[in-house]
Amino acid sequence: MMYPVNFFTETELSHSHDDVTFRDFINAYLGADALNALGTDIFVLKIDSEKLSEVNTDFGEAGFLISWIETRRRTNN
Repeated sequence: MMYPVNFFTETELSHSHDDVTFRDFINAYLGADALNALGTDIFVLKIDSEKLSEVNTDFGEAGFLISWIETRRRTNN
């Protein structure tokens, strides 16, 4: 899940899916200035709360979210 404020390590940003790193995906999707360094290995990514649903869907479809349920596949119990 993505949240309004997200923290990532260099290791997490180096994770790749389909030969694209998470960092490169974020840069392509949100712009090169989206990630801000908080130290040598910690980065913060802020997302407008109005865009969270869209961002979660797009990041999930790209294979970069662990906790993600595709909306159209969700079922009510």
